[in-house]
Amino acid sequence: MTKAFFRAAFLVAFAMSAGAADVELDRMAASYHSYEFGDVAWTPPPDGYRPFYVSHYGRHGSRRINAHNGLHSEWVAKLLRGAKESGNLTPLGVELLADIARLDGEIDGFQGELTQRGVDEHRTLARRMAARTPQVFAPGRRVDCRATRAPRCLLSMANFALALSSAAPGLDISYATGEKIHVMMTAIAFADQKPVKRRKAAGERFYASRVDATRLLKALFVDPSKVKGLDKPYEFARRLYVCASDCQCLSAEIGELDLWRYFTKEEIATISRCQAAADLAVIGHAKEFKGEVPRAAATVAQDIIERADRAVADPKIAADLRFGHDSGIWPVASFLDLVGPGTCCSMDEAWEKCPSWKYMCMAANMQMVFFRNDAGDVLVKILWNERETPVRGLNPRCGPYYAWDDLKAYMQSRIAECQGAEKKH
Repeated sequence: MTKAFFRAAFLVAFAMSAGAADVELDRMAASYHSYEFGDVAWTPPPDGYRPFYVSHYGRHGSRRINAHNGLHSEWVAKLLRGAKESGNLTPLGVELLADIARLDGEIDGFQGELTQRGVDEHRTLARRMAARTPQVFAPGRRVDCRATRAPRCLLSMANFALALSSAAPGLDISYATGEKIHVMMTAIAFADQKPVKRRKAAGERFYASRVDATRLLKALFVDPSKVKGLDKPYEFARRLYVCASDCQCLSAEIGELDLWRYFTKEEIATISRCQAAADLAVIGHAKEFKGEVPRAAATVAQDIIERADRAVADPKIAADLRFGHDSGIWPVASFLDLVGPGTCCSMDEAWEKCPSWKYMCMAANMQMVFFRNDAGDVLVKILWNERETPVRGLNPRCGPYYAWDDLKAYMQSRIAECQGAEKKH
């Protein structure tokens, strides 16, 4: 794809979004985009079938910038302060330094932690889940909550459960975390690191080959060539982009802070496409690395099967709620080959065919809702971000409903394929 294509495609997209600028800008944040709530269609189950169990995996809610590879806001602030001390900041650069200092002040000491918006996302998701299937969450029924050891996931779990217990009083709710749970739900982090590093490197190359930071740097620095620590111009644009993206997650803490204003619309469009491509490469279903990411979800898939079978046999179990990371949930979509979030496409196609703002936003979630009739026949419907989502290549019983036996057999065959592939590697 040429740079001209990037410019044309995204300028058209921005032009079409007139009147909804805030929403469109928020979506430019890719996987940093906060959750979008809205009315969701619900296809009624066949006659005689009633919901009895929910198997769930949710990403933590909106959070502060994490400290992976250095805290972005701190890195940008340090570079700007150095330039200011040497008289190398333009008036616009001075404004950016003040804005970044405001953002970094809120993040410092709370890197990667849940924000109030993240709290609200999980509380709202819990209330909506209870309202959709009140039969599942009847008094006395059991809900097992498990989370990775990351505080943002533990707090997401706590707030989800708090709202659920308020919406459906009388539930028996348990909580768990630990090494075994953490590893199961963050399989990519514990996978062979050579493929992971290779996928991350592909994302970096995508950025480096497409992002031109010349205008941005000239607008902020008197002489960009004299900025200490600025070895890769595109890296400054990328890190500032992350800071701008995260502002929506911190709306309750810092109010309106617009860091997008330092970019042109064209620059935002290009960087957003690069971030979507990088997201897809590392934790999505990129054609360039087909098979690597789905294999990482086999442990979660096995957990889903085992716990679902347990719930089918035990009438007291209402739900299994998992709280983890994008690197845990998005591979599940690839593993299941879900239409939409599991789409296999090239990195160049990520924004159009499998954008992370839509499928891997903050608080992204998969809910498998189980239904049963008096004869004991079990059907399952899959919701991705609360929307009915089909499995590509698997025939449903009717509408969005799959026979659990069919879906389980499909998942078991995929697990076997993954295990076979792992042995070859």
